[in-house]
Amino acid sequence: ARGRLALFAKSEEIINSIRDAIKQVDLIKSRKQMYEDEFLVSNRGGVEVYIVGSLAGGTGSGMFLDIAFIARSFLEARSNITGVLVLPGIFTGKAGVHLVNSNAYGALKELEHFSGLGLDYNFTIEYGTHHRVEVSQPPLDLIYMIDNTNEAGKGIRETAELQAIIAQGLYLQIGSQI
Repeated sequence: ARGRLALFAKSEEIINSIRDAIKQVDLIKSRKQMYEDEFLVSNRGGVEVYIVGSLAGGTGSGMFLDIAFIARSFLEARSNITGVLVLPGIFTGKAGVHLVNSNAYGALKELEHFSGLGLDYNFTIEYGTHHRVEVSQPPLDLIYMIDNTNEAGKGIRETAELQAIIAQGLYLQIGSQI
């Protein structure tokens, strides 16, 4: 709830930042620079947006859906929004985090609900007095759920290490020829 409250308290600044970032990525000059730097650029056009956050109950789980709805309001139809959402395992056992599993469950239920959006179900969200978002499609096109334990049972204990792995994965997906 605090993350969403923070979003509404600073909605104009956040919305302007999202809009400006999307505009910057969409500039032809930026695309030329990406090609020159041999950075993989989608040939289908549009802007690829990645929203990275935790579902454990911090600011990320409180605002990731709203950030997706706001970003989608500035995107063309051929653009995608991908969520990279961290499950609560990395926080288990740390002080003051007794609600991480409950928080993640709540965030996942909200995500499940809004993933069913379509032509027969839509609504409007008013972010402050200057920005209204007509929501008529799911917030995310693709979702990666990241945990701190792999299939072999090996785990990561520090959030910084998990963040580095996520960053490397995003780079490989976005900016390399792999």
